[in-house]
Amino acid sequence: MSNSSVAELFESVTISSQQPAPSVLAKVFERRLNSDPDSDDLEAVNPALYVSTLKQGVSGSFLRFLMTHIPKRIICRTLGTDESNISKLVRRQKLTWGQTEDIDDLISVWRELLAFFEKDTALLQEWLSSSVAALGGSSPEELIVSQHGRKVLRHVLDDMRYGDFA
Repeated sequence: MSNSSVAELFESVTISSQQPAPSVLAKVFERRLNSDPDSDDLEAVNPALYVSTLKQGVSGSFLRFLMTHIPKRIICRTLGTDESNISKLVRRQKLTWGQTEDIDDLISVWRELLAFFEKDTALLQEWLSSSVAALGGSSPEELIVSQHGRKVLRHVLDDMRYGDFA
């Protein structure tokens, strides 16, 4: 799937359709999760239009789809809820701007992890639950649930890609 396919989908459904932003974002997020994790899927998307759409929130029902790609426990912790209450978020017409941005960033880092681990989800799951020296002995799963933690994970991924563990 090419980079432009996500951009084309996004711009076609936001500009030419009367679909509300929550369903537009759900389609874009689904496409991003199903596309090649090595591609820069948002490179060709108008950034101002994308941010404007993020502000409107993604549909809560999208979380059902997301849980087929990212473990439920990670999604729940990212959204600040527990697994017994996730159904309340799923029933919402749309998530808040903050929750939507967290989901967007979680999808981005998840794609980076999938690319690094060559789509080996078993290996990725094992790494997520492991104690990592570069993270002060913490597991990546402890960090992936916050914006700052995802930023730290990206730095560690860069170090792992380039063998830079000084």
